Amino acid sequence: MTRQQAIELVGLTNVEAAEADNCEETGRLYYHDDGEIEWRGSIKVDYSELTAEQVANLPIGGCYLHAYYYTDADDADTVEAYGGDWGAISWTVHHYSIE
Repeated sequence: MTRQQAIELVGLTNVEAAEADNCEETGRLYYHDDGEIEWRGSIKVDYSELTAEQVANLPIGGCYLHAYYYTDADDADTVEAYGGDWGAISWTVHHYSIE
């Protein structure tokens, strides 16, 4: 889902929290031409930040919001040039999911 769709479902505060989470590799490695690696930042959705209508559209027991990112071979080269610092690349969310 897009950022706007995620905001509509779980609110801006939760989306920003997921974006601020340090992402981790998902273990899904794509060795295509550009060597993509999938990363994910996740938070447990805080229902107290939501309207009753939003809560009614989510699982009763709670859920997680995931923000997915992808890096490629060029990003890996940049990280290597900066001594292994993953902060040297620009992290842009590709999509979001709720589970």
